[in-house]
Amino acid sequence: MQVDWKPRKVTDLVDHLRSVVTQQYTELRRSLAGLGNFQLTPAFTSKHLTTQMRWNAMSEKCKDRAFARFMSDTGIRQFLDI
Repeated sequence: MQVDWKPRKVTDLVDHLRSVVTQQYTELRRSLAGLGNFQLTPAFTSKHLTTQMRWNAMSEKCKDRAFARFMSDTGIRQFLDI
């Protein structure tokens, strides 16, 4: 296997990585409505998954809040000792 390596500017690498990360965030955001290539794990499904119909009816501000809540969720559940 041969690699055709060509030197590039660091800024080109940064731009490419930014593009990849932006696409990943878009896919992650779509997963909240069960769309796209990603799926939520059970730890997140019960708390963050919504229907496509509800997602489409949400304003961008509501979608942003839902995504921010999802991103701040560590997935670690706290259990109360009773």
